[in-house]
Amino acid sequence: MNKTQLFGTFCVLFLSAAIGTATAAEGDLGAASVKYKRACAVCHGPNGHGGRGPDLVSGRWAHGGTDADLYRVISKGVPGTDMPAFGGGGRLNDDDIKGIVAHVRSLANKATPIKITGNVQRGEALYFGKGTCATCHMIGGRGGRLGPDLSRVGGQRSPASLKESLLQPGAIIVSNYEGVRITKGGRTVQGVIKNEDNFTIQVFDGNAFHSFDRDNVDRLEEMKDSLMPAYTSLSAAEIDDLVAYLDSLRGKR
Repeated sequence: MNKTQLFGTFCVLFLSAAIGTATAAEGDLGAASVKYKRACAVCHGPNGHGGRGPDLVSGRWAHGGTDADLYRVISKGVPGTDMPAFGGGGRLNDDDIKGIVAHVRSLANKATPIKITGNVQRGEALYFGKGTCATCHMIGGRGGRLGPDLSRVGGQRSPASLKESLLQPGAIIVSNYEGVRITKGGRTVQGVIKNEDNFTIQVFDGNAFHSFDRDNVDRLEEMKDSLMPAYTSLSAAEIDDLVAYLDSLRGKR
C-alpha cells in the first residue's frame, strides 16, 4: 500500500468514526430530550422558555450557570422553591442528569432572543390600566389572584415567551392554572380548581370561591384554551411595552 492509499484509508476510517460519534451524540440528546419533557417541561416549558419554573435559555441563572451548577440544581433541588431533587436515589440517575444538562444547553443554542424595544414605564401603565392585566395577575401584592403571580416573571420567562403568552396565551398554560367549567342546575362557573378531593371540588372564578359536591355536578369540563384572552386589541408597540415591563420584574432579592 503506497502513501496515497494509506492516507485515503486513514481519512475513511477517521470520517466513519466522526460520523459514528456525531450519531451517538444526537442519539444521547434525543434520549435526554425525552427525559427533559417528562421531568422538566411541565414547569420550564417544552423549549425551556419557562412557565411555573424559571426560563432556562436566556442565560439569567439565579443559582449559577455552569454545567456543574445545573447538575447540582437538578440533582439536589432548590430548598424553599418548587424545584425538587431528582438525584440521590430519585427519579434520575447520574447519566440522566448529565444528559438533561446537555439538552438544556442545546435548547439555549437554538433559542432566538428578541430585543427589548418597549418602554418599561408605558408598559407598567398598560398593565394596570388599558391592558387590565392586574385584574387576574398580582405583582408585589397588587392585583388579582385568578392567574399566576407575576412579581418575578422577568426572571422566569424569556422575552420571547412573554410575548407569546400575550399573543397566544394557550401556547403554554402554567400548571395548576388550567381552566375548568362546571355546570350544575343551569348554573355555570368558570375558573381554576383550588381544592378538590373525592367528594368535593372548589373553583375560584377570580372574584369568589364556589364549592360543589362531585356527585351533584351536571358537567365538569376541562378547558383546552387558556382563561387568559389574547391581547389582539393592543398595538405592536403596546405589546412591546408590556413585554419590557414584564421582563423588568425580578421581585425582591
